[in-house]
Amino acid sequence: MLLAMPVASGAAITGPDVAACAAGARGSALLVRVSGFKDRVGLLRISTYPATDADWLVKGRYTKRIDMPVPSAGDAEVCVGLVGAGHYAVAVLHDRNGDHHANIFRDGGGFSNNPSLGFSKPAVDKVAFAAGLGITQVPITLKYL
Repeated sequence: MLLAMPVASGAAITGPDVAACAAGARGSALLVRVSGFKDRVGLLRISTYPATDADWLVKGRYTKRIDMPVPSAGDAEVCVGLVGAGHYAVAVLHDRNGDHHANIFRDGGGFSNNPSLGFSKPAVDKVAFAAGLGITQVPITLKYL
């Protein structure tokens, strides 16, 4: 289970919602820390979903999607502003050729709570977490076949 915690990593926080993770910011936000990059090419996609069976990984049902370049070094720390406190799930794609399509044999991926991966999507109860007011840290380690 992920909990709201103070931010203390020292790495540069990136993304279009970076102000939502600034000191004194109001509301709810996620600080998604992505590690385990196989290489430094392509795009990083972070998608947040309501933590329900009806929404989880359903096309167009995400609450926020951020596409950005893969960082040149280190982990990616991406701030994702939320519409409010609630139960969410996060999917991350390392789209190595930048074509905006997932290829399980080429690209890397990961999910909130870092469940074991197979050839089907993880159940929503394995990836769901509660986000409250403030910043909720979400560490995700990419996995590749």
